[in-house]
Amino acid sequence: MRMVLGMLTYSLDEAARRIGGDMSPRRLARGVRHEGWPARRVGRALRLTDSDIHEILDRLKTGPSLTTTSRRRTTQAATTGINQRGC
Repeated sequence: MRMVLGMLTYSLDEAARRIGGDMSPRRLARGVRHEGWPARRVGRALRLTDSDIHEILDRLKTGPSLTTTSRRRTTQAATTGINQRGC
């Protein structure tokens, strides 16, 4: 735990322990980099606040996260009723 700009932040190890389950620091970093999970970069290190951790938990509760492309295609198919192949 460390105060950064007046916010209490956690390292990836600390945040993974707070999230619990099978969450590892490596999985957490991958989620931040590739799945758009919230975090802050302080120098070269990723740091998470309590609100970041709560948002990640909410995203994990709603099921598997989608990549940006998959999310766009799903939204497009839901709004137009047509999938990528035009069916």
